[in-house]
Amino acid sequence: MKKLRSAVVALVILVATWACLNHRVRIGAWLWHLEHGTALPFGDYVVPVPAGWYVDGVGAGAYVLMRLDTNDHTPKRKLKRYASIGLLPENPMKDEDLSHLLAFHATVLKKEGVDPLLQRTFSEGSETIYCIGGDRPGPAGVYDAEPVSWRCKSAGGLDIVIGATEPDMKQVWEIISGIHKKS
Repeated sequence: MKKLRSAVVALVILVATWACLNHRVRIGAWLWHLEHGTALPFGDYVVPVPAGWYVDGVGAGAYVLMRLDTNDHTPKRKLKRYASIGLLPENPMKDEDLSHLLAFHATVLKKEGVDPLLQRTFSEGSETIYCIGGDRPGPAGVYDAEPVSWRCKSAGGLDIVIGATEPDMKQVWEIISGIHKKS
């Protein structure tokens, strides 16, 4: 009887360990939301983080937000590309410096094959977030839906790198448009 009980306890521990390791990112996301709610303080800003997104601090004040699912519901034949938003700390800059930097990023994106190059802007009070990007050719045929790549910046010190597929861009834009200055 004791051997059976010990075997059952060992099996339960083994299954629980496997489940925790297999779902550590989802558990980490749930714990992060439990502690922080739905907002990430980032420099002078607050970034909304909806349920279903995992936040990973990658050092030097930078973060990566990763979506744990996708709105790409096409039949799964290849890999699904999940949305990610990189938040990089940057010093505030003058508007003309921001214009030069955006022009540089546009040149880099064009060299990487992003075509057509698209632009979006989001106003946050007296500050504007400028985004440039579009379809980026990736390794042919790796993903079910090809990813798009965007770079967003503001004079106040936001530097955002976005990688996602079109089906997930609606939620990505909701996050970007919800960024606001701390009060």
